[in-house]
Amino acid sequence: MEANETLALKGREIYDKNLKQLLEPKSKGKFVAIEVESGDYFLGSTITDAVTKAERKHPTKLFYVMRVGYKATVSLRRIASWTR
Repeated sequence: MEANETLALKGREIYDKNLKQLLEPKSKGKFVAIEVESGDYFLGSTITDAVTKAERKHPTKLFYVMRVGYKATVSLRRIASWTR
């Protein structure tokens, strides 16, 4: 298993077991960055905000980032353009 897959699995496990019930009632829609070795988590209104907070405490670590209360962290939409 690749390091990124391991990070994602551990991050999701920490979220589901420890953070989901704590964060979803009051922080739905915010972003959370989880440092998987310590279990420390950092909330932000944007991905950048959450990761910046996390990097202050753990400058050399990678983080699992997700949007609280959603299956996907971001969504992509196709915008149709009409040419005549």
